[in-house]
Amino acid sequence: MTQEEVAAKGISYRYYQELERGQRNPTLRMLADLAGIFGINVVQLVETETAADIKGRIPLAELDVTAPRRGRKPKTSS
Repeated sequence: MTQEEVAAKGISYRYYQELERGQRNPTLRMLADLAGIFGINVVQLVETETAADIKGRIPLAELDVTAPRRGRKPKTSS
């Protein structure tokens, strides 16, 4: 997929270029948006090693996690 095609799906052309060059760090929301554009999930987008390459680690795909709610942080008791 070209940068122009990604930009046509709602991501700024310049922002996407900066991501590819490593000049920006994407937010979790941006990773989810990019994964949706590419038709994959966030784990497939960010995972760089296969489970066979990692000894003693749990692959991201096996974790049951959800993104945190947007908004204020919960109050913690001190």
